Amino acid sequence: MHRLLLTTASVLALLGNGCTAQSVTAPIDGEPVCADFQLGVTKTLHKGSLRRPVRVQVMDDDDVRSERLLLGRRTADAPKTVVVVKDSNESFTVRWQQCANIFAPKRLVEGKAPKGTSGYDCGEAKTYKEQELKVREGDPSSRIVHYIPPPEPACWTGTDAPPGSPAPTGQAAASADSVTPAASASASASEPSVTPAPSSSASATSPPPQPSTLP
Repeated sequence: MHRLLLTTASVLALLGNGCTAQSVTAPIDGEPVCADFQLGVTKTLHKGSLRRPVRVQVMDDDDVRSERLLLGRRTADAPKTVVVVKDSNESFTVRWQQCANIFAPKRLVEGKAPKGTSGYDCGEAKTYKEQELKVREGDPSSRIVHYIPPPEPACWTGTDAPPGSPAPTGQAAASADSVTPAASASASASEPSVTPAPSSSASATSPPPQPSTLP
């Protein structure tokens, strides 16, 4: 009897394990490449990244099954970012959101980039697209997630101003450049100076001084 109970329990355990779908990774295809760049007067090398990161969520009904924050890949041959799905014949919703806060560039230390996004607050992430992912059990090609660019897809570049030091807009810069000492000097040079000269006619008509007479 005990042996029969143990055998039945083992079979139930095996059946239970067989009914549970295995978790597998799904690579994100098309994530942009944000190359390392030099920033500032000293041209310090920084890790390439998106200015506004993208958050991708894999939804299983209303539950978030997997979530990643995308900064862009540093090189084209860098490993692809992956999310987690179930290896079963199911459909998942892939939700794409862009962070409201700008991601400050990270300086490379001895050529090595800091890992992760510690200390970064995404802020209010607005959903800009949702797509359906139909997974077929045992078929890796059905688990490829295609990257959808966000409304602001720009990466950090060497021409960007450091955080907290925004560059002036085109109109403001033009207004600032329109009034310069050089411009004032040229304006002064275009108008000849007028200096008062002694009147020759007044000198001609003035009577000469008379000598004083003694008594």
